[in-house]
Amino acid sequence: MTDDSNDNLFTAELAVGTSTKKVVISELSMTSCVARLTFRVKPFQRGMLRLIDDKTDKPFKPIKTTIESVSQKKSDPEAYYTVIKFNDMVKANHGVVQLLKSDNSSADDNEQPVVRANKNSLRVSPVSCRMCAQQHIPFWALQSRSMLTKSNIFEVPSYVEALPRKDFCDFNLIRIIVCPSCYFASNDIQDFKKASTDDELVKPPFKKERIIEHWNANIEERRSLVEPHLNGFFSEERSLEQGLLSYDLAIITSNEIFRADEDKDPKRRNYNPIRKIVYYLLIKAEVLMINDRVEEAQKLLEMVLNRLEEIFPFLNNEPSIRAGFLMGMLGLYFEEYRKVAQNLTFLKGYNQDEHLRKSSDEYKTLTTTTKKLDEAFQNRDEYSKANLTRLQKPF
Repeated sequence: MTDDSNDNLFTAELAVGTSTKKVVISELSMTSCVARLTFRVKPFQRGMLRLIDDKTDKPFKPIKTTIESVSQKKSDPEAYYTVIKFNDMVKANHGVVQLLKSDNSSADDNEQPVVRANKNSLRVSPVSCRMCAQQHIPFWALQSRSMLTKSNIFEVPSYVEALPRKDFCDFNLIRIIVCPSCYFASNDIQDFKKASTDDELVKPPFKKERIIEHWNANIEERRSLVEPHLNGFFSEERSLEQGLLSYDLAIITSNEIFRADEDKDPKRRNYNPIRKIVYYLLIKAEVLMINDRVEEAQKLLEMVLNRLEEIFPFLNNEPSIRAGFLMGMLGLYFEEYRKVAQNLTFLKGYNQDEHLRKSSDEYKTLTTTTKKLDEAFQNRDEYSKANLTRLQKPF
């Protein structure tokens, strides 16, 4: 996507093959968009996209399209994110110009001013909290092609330097968005509500009614964590300590969502909140490590390993592959080589019956992660905490 694409969400109808379903559109531009789908499509498939006017709920004229790519996100494993290229030259009756112009118009008199990013490496979208309805919360996102990154052995990025004509931003410090009213915290925009989004299409991956009472009862505990760090906490200028605190709030949030699901059969529970916690702990460990707080980072990595081992028996498909890879890499780091061998055996035997299509994302994830873990196991000494400098990959 180009930097001039639109970061707000819109609804549309996508027809591919014999299926026509409503989808959510982001990164809308004059030539393409990204669609969040709950059904499978294949690259190079042709289709028709009909944008819907978010004010009148009426559809525009359909646009001929081609599916360019399909991917999934760790934070939203049930969905497919599809880059869609417009084959038609966009005209007025297609609705793209109207939606882009409407989104860039000035706010109503009753609304707060539009929040804009001070750094040109960021873009910001206003969202509201699904828990307390607090509005005008800035949701920060990193502009594409704005920052040079370096991934550690767990595939967690750190931000090294800005690319030419872009402002540097350590995005790991501000990627968690926190509601200033109830302190709900997440890095996933689907956990918040956008004004142009149809709630029937983009439901949050949690049941608000199950947690709202307990969430409100504990608001003072969360407030006591934030109040000593208020200055700049809700801006793009978070300090190191503020950034670390934001992950603590996100972990509290995900734990609360998972707690509300505790009465279910363990085999049927939704383990995505725990997978989010693993992600938050890994990023927090990376932030601590690059700031020379090694012992704190290592304690978090031990927590990650424990959480993964708890939920691994209940995971399937891509989540189980990613968990097996992470547990293997953590085993290398802590020199628990028997565990590494077990996870490598799991990955190598995962597709023994060849049930995966070679074009599927699951197959690609399996082959990539198996190769990485196997190569690391062959050079295991270089990946131990005794020999590894911080968490960066050995060369």
